[in-house]
Order: sequence, then C-alpha cells, then structure tokens
Amino acid sequence: MNKTIIYYTANREKFEQKIIDDMWPKAGDIPIVSVSQKPMDLGTNICVGDVGYSYLNERKQILIAAEAAKTEYVVTAESDFLYPTGYFYFEPKGANIYRYENVWIMWLDDRKRRNFYRKTATSDGAQIVRREFLIDLLTKYLTPYPGWYRQNDRNVDPRHSPYHRVDFEVINSEIPCVSIKSREGLTYITGVHNDDTKEVLPYWGNVNDLRSKFLLSSSESNGPSDLQGGTTFPSRRPEPEHVLSPRTEIRSGVGSKLSKVKSDSAKIESDSKGKVSSPKTSLEPDSEKSVVNTKKHLIKKYGTGDPLVALGMLRHNLYQLFAELGFKVGAEVGLFRGRNARQMFREIPGLKLYGVDAYDDQPYSTRHKTVPRYDRNRRMMTDRIRGRNIKVIEKFSEEAVQEIPYDSLDFVYIDGDHSYDYMMTDIILWSRRVRAGGIVSGHDYVKPGEYRHKYDINVKEAVDDYIRMHKISPWYLTDKKGAVNKSDKCPTWFFVKE
Repeated sequence: MNKTIIYYTANREKFEQKIIDDMWPKAGDIPIVSVSQKPMDLGTNICVGDVGYSYLNERKQILIAAEAAKTEYVVTAESDFLYPTGYFYFEPKGANIYRYENVWIMWLDDRKRRNFYRKTATSDGAQIVRREFLIDLLTKYLTPYPGWYRQNDRNVDPRHSPYHRVDFEVINSEIPCVSIKSREGLTYITGVHNDDTKEVLPYWGNVNDLRSKFLLSSSESNGPSDLQGGTTFPSRRPEPEHVLSPRTEIRSGVGSKLSKVKSDSAKIESDSKGKVSSPKTSLEPDSEKSVVNTKKHLIKKYGTGDPLVALGMLRHNLYQLFAELGFKVGAEVGLFRGRNARQMFREIPGLKLYGVDAYDDQPYSTRHKTVPRYDRNRRMMTDRIRGRNIKVIEKFSEEAVQEIPYDSLDFVYIDGDHSYDYMMTDIILWSRRVRAGGIVSGHDYVKPGEYRHKYDINVKEAVDDYIRMHKISPWYLTDKKGAVNKSDKCPTWFFVKE
C-alpha cells in the first residue's frame, strides 16, 4: 500500500460523524492519519487542541498529518466532503499532484441554492499528493507564519494558496465528490457554475434526499447505509468501473476549469505592427440575449437597484462573478503595482488580460509622482504578473484604448486617473470596447474628501453622470461595510453593457 489518507478537521461541522461513517468503509485497508482539534477515534489521531479555524491552521494540520504518514503518497480527506469509493483507490503514476475535477457543491441551508452546483475549480480537499513533495511545499509556504491563527485575516494571510502555479494531473471520473457548505464551515461562499446545476448526481442520488440526511441530528442517522437510501457502501476495493484514471494533459494549478488549459498557455497575439489582435470573447458581441442573460444573473444573485449595494460583496467577489459568467477577456486600466491584476488571474480561470498604465503623470492631472516611484511601481507590477497571460500596454489610457478593438472585451475595470475629466473619458472610451452583455466596472466610487486621497478625485460624480445620461439600470456597488483590505473600503461600481 503506497497511500495514506490524511484527514484534517477543526471539529466544527455538526454532521462530521456522518462524513466519517461514510468514509470509513470506503478506506478499506488504507491507513488513516487524522489531525483534529478534539480527540478522535480515527486511525492514528493527532489532536492539536483548540487552535482556531483558519486556512493557515488547516494547512498546518495537513503538514502535521503528512509528516506522520510513512507512504509515498497521501490522499486528502476533509470533514465536509463526501468521496466516491474509487477516490481512495486511485493509483498514482508518478506525478506530484493529482486533483479530482468532478467536484459539486451542496449547500445545507441556502434558500436560493437548492440543487447541486458544479465547482469552478479543483479543491485542496480532493487531491492525491506525493508526500515528500507536499511536506516541502507546505514547509516553505508556512515558514513565515509560525504558531496558530484563530481566524482568517486578509491583512496577514498569504495572497495565494500553497498550490499556486503548481502543475497537477486531473483525475477523471463520472462519479463526483460532493463538498457540503454550512455556516459552520471555513468558507460558505465558493466559485460555482451557476448554469451547471443538477437535482440528481450519479451515485449520490437526489439533492434533497442527500441534504436531509445531513440536516438530521446524529442520533437520527442510521449510519453509512443511510446516505444512499439503504445501499451498503463497499468495505474493500471498489469495482473496476469505479477505479479512476488520470487524464494525460497537465493543467495549471491556478483555478483550472473543465476546458483544457496548458501550463504554457499562449499569450495574447500581436500583429507585425505591434497592434493587439482581436481575441474571441466568450459570447458573441452585441447580442441582446447576452445582455438579458447577464442582467438576469445579476438580478437573481443581488437584486436590483440604482445603485444597489451587493451585501457582503467585495472586489474579489466581482472577479468570481466574472468567472461564473464565463468571462475570459478583460482589461484593467491602471495597473499600479499589479496586485489587482494578480487577483483577477486567481479568480478567473483562463483569463486573457490587457493591462494599461503609462507609469507617468497625465499632462493635466493633479496627481504627480517622482520617476523613481513610478519605476518601483512598474517593477512590483512586473513581478506580480510574471508568467501570466497579459499584454501590458505602457501608454496613457486614451492612447492605449486605440489598440483594443470595439466590442472585444468581456469586461473592463477602470482604476486610472481619478479626476472627473479623465474618469469620464475612460468610461466613455473603454465601455465601447466591452461587448453587449459584458460588464463595465471600476474602483473608488468616492467624491473629494471622502477618503484619504490628497489629489483630485471625483469618480462618484463621473460615474453618476454617465449612468444618468445613459439611463443605465440596474447598477451595483460592492459592500464597503465588510471591507478588510484598504482597496475594499472604497467601493467598486459596475453595470452591464447594453
């Protein structure tokens, strides 16, 4: 046996015993190392005590389990995941990481999301990793973060996961894993395909039947056979049709989706004159259907208003929305130090991005910086977006926009010069580059004196005037009340291009 199951938990989920009851017979003879915050009778148990519930702690527990295991590979198992039988008996073929692509989300107590929803990306909780590789990866990742962290903190937490930009092979199976989302979990919101939902999944059955089993108290559960309506789970090696096999292609570890993505994805092409060629967007431009579909999606998700503050929505959630809508081609006006562009790539699988920044003062701008400061910003930006599928256009916005074909973008995010005139110019010019059904958006919906900026800033009036003159409805703002990062304290605005 060359595998060990590593099970990690903060012991918060009320239904955890049912997860264990489901997993235990499927593990068969595979050894288990469990790392928990309360003592457990599950394989070799290591109890770390009540150290808090955070991503950093979760990864520290994984590292502890990996170090305690003795086999070549380890198989991850989480306290809110349901695994098909063949998951534990997948045979690695020599790669460092194998990830399960067929993962679906089931919310226990969400009144709107009542079906199974397909997850947009792979999960840390459904992977098989070479043990020594995992130990090395997590040790380097966690070294700057000694001790335990009682909760997530955006000001402290790493900007990316330890698997960021790490290649992996995809495990292909028709039988899915199911991730259960409850209010007690580490994350309640996750990226899903809102247009890919099902009431029934192979092996697991009807979503309402499965959900009802986990909403019952532990005393009402009939054990592992209860999950499939009386079908007993096999206690040993699965039947041949359940054995999983890896696909031959390697996919980038950054939010890989079901479409094939090679680790050396092509850059946005340029013609011999240096002009950027028009990329194919995810939907046909100027389509009335696209406008209707995008608006329906936003209204269903957030409601309607002029503007409507999307409760709990922060800037990175906007990029998750772009991913849900299938957006692939976008532009950011005002790259600054590249932090926001990097976040876009993290949240939007397969993204092709145009990044615009002259790294110089606009001729009539009231915002002035020294040349060394612009040079430093440029270096930071370059470091953060290195290796990404991005075309950097180092020109002023009104010049750079001439290189972008009309109706060629799925979205634009405007964060350039914040004075009224330049802001209005950017909205007018760049909205014309967004196709019908795409989204026009931007940062810092504030007026002079409302925030810490010392230079002329009047994004609010420019946006308000454009919205009013073009009779745009509905339109939206992110929720600054939930802000942790400075960038979220100034709301982001966005609307659907018609």
